[in-house]
Amino acid sequence: RFGAQGPRELPAEALVRWALSARLCTLLGLLRLASMASAIQALARSHSGRRLRAVGLLCLVAYLALGMLGGNASAFVAPPSASAAQRRATVSRAVDASHQEAADAVSAAAREKDYLETLRRASLDACIVADEDRPEDVVKCSELSYELAEAEQLMLKRKDSIAYLDSDSY
Repeated sequence: RFGAQGPRELPAEALVRWALSARLCTLLGLLRLASMASAIQALARSHSGRRLRAVGLLCLVAYLALGMLGGNASAFVAPPSASAAQRRATVSRAVDASHQEAADAVSAAAREKDYLETLRRASLDACIVADEDRPEDVVKCSELSYELAEAEQLMLKRKDSIAYLDSDSY
């Protein structure tokens, strides 16, 4: 492998293979301009001739062109899929939806309390008016009392389940 030119032929041959690979421009894009200049000088001094110099100059031109377009980092990084404004809008919508859910839960609890209070008053009024002589009033009192008891049990069950989830004393 060393041939007539001595041991310098192997590195030049390896450099040519490396220069022709698809990763060259990416790797050269990560280097600074000073290291690019030294790489070009090394290519020019090697015994492989015009081909290596042409590849080196082509890479230098590509590096400089990409550097002028948007800097070293942005030339090799894919642009983000969404702009910052779009991300902020998405987060804002999610926060608004969360706030709406919380407001709905609070209003549902308020409606449930109002319903229980209305049911208590109606049950109390029906039971005060109820008389043995009017069986329909007694039936209405008992129905409202049962409905009130079920609603209170359901509310306490919901309240206890939330308290159980929030409790850290198991």
